[in-house]
Amino acid sequence: MPTAHAALDALVAGLQARERWAAQDLHARMFERVRNLVWRLLGADQDHHDVVNQVFLNVLGAIGTLRDPAALEGWVLAITCNTVRREIRGRRYRRLLFKPFAAADEPVCEMRPGASELLRGFYAAAQRLATEERLVFLLHYVDGQTLAEVAQVCGCSLATAKRRLARARTSFMKRCKDYPGLRAAIGELRDEN
Repeated sequence: MPTAHAALDALVAGLQARERWAAQDLHARMFERVRNLVWRLLGADQDHHDVVNQVFLNVLGAIGTLRDPAALEGWVLAITCNTVRREIRGRRYRRLLFKPFAAADEPVCEMRPGASELLRGFYAAAQRLATEERLVFLLHYVDGQTLAEVAQVCGCSLATAKRRLARARTSFMKRCKDYPGLRAAIGELRDEN
């Protein structure tokens, strides 16, 4: 019976050889994690599925650069973060050229009364953060990653991740005043990690 490490070696070798089974296996292993991370970083977004698909295209395009098969999951999450970063930055430029679509009035899923307004307010406040700060903030507070994990996924030092998180937290709490009930609902954000 092959070990988990041997299975990862075979998977990465299959991906690098452009084997269909390997791409399907990677998708099956990582789809839920990638989809959830994209949702946490972008919120309920009309382009969510396109961004998730772009992540897997980026992974397959860059698989030749992966040297340690044991690092596959973290590497895929870093590519997910970078893909979302490019999407956020690209939207700024597209807004200059095109009129944005109206946001959907209905929540994506069934929620408690008032929760959809709080969620919209949360992501509206988060969208006003600088891109790098937004990613660190959402990875830590929404996805629940430790600061060390956030630093690894974002490709920065732990000290940089801490500075970005502190700036994002301060800026986010100031922006909460624009969304009634949001600050009371979330309380004071603390950094336990």
